[in-house]
Amino acid sequence: MDKNIITKTLGFNLLIATFSVFADSSQYTYSQYTKNLTVLEDRGGQSISKYIPKSNNAMVQMNKVRLERKNTSMHNAAFPVVSKSLSVGRVTLNEANDLKYQMSSQPLFIIGYDPVSINWLKANKKLLSDNHAVGLVVNIETAEQMNQLQLIAGNGVLMQPTAGDSLAEHLKIKHYPFYMDNKGVLR
Repeated sequence: MDKNIITKTLGFNLLIATFSVFADSSQYTYSQYTKNLTVLEDRGGQSISKYIPKSNNAMVQMNKVRLERKNTSMHNAAFPVVSKSLSVGRVTLNEANDLKYQMSSQPLFIIGYDPVSINWLKANKKLLSDNHAVGLVVNIETAEQMNQLQLIAGNGVLMQPTAGDSLAEHLKIKHYPFYMDNKGVLR
């Protein structure tokens, strides 16, 4: 028999035997067995505490990000945004038909700067805000147009100008406006 298999089997049996002893004893406490823990390996590294928000309020964090973004010129360098594989139109049943939308951890929408997208944004801004959806603006010319879309969407919706060709290929879509969350695709 392989030495590693024997070691793993013995380790597993020891774990089961230890659990059985603890399970049979009704007079122990958790702290009783955690006092003398030994660190087997410490690879060092840095604390992640500076990356963890002090507040658990998502709206506070979102407003902080929005203010930081508003005071920078990162949008100006991103224009114009052109996505050749995406155009305005109805998302058909053949598009995104095998998409694993249940795996989506964050609601996502895709729009452009055109009358159809603007009307869709106006009609769905409550849904987008309530679900904390993140928007990708895939066809837009200027920062002024981006600001107009952000005014329409309101404070509860984050949007970013982004070239959407690789995303469209991955999601297997050709049209927008497009919305997806863990419940499905809005067509």
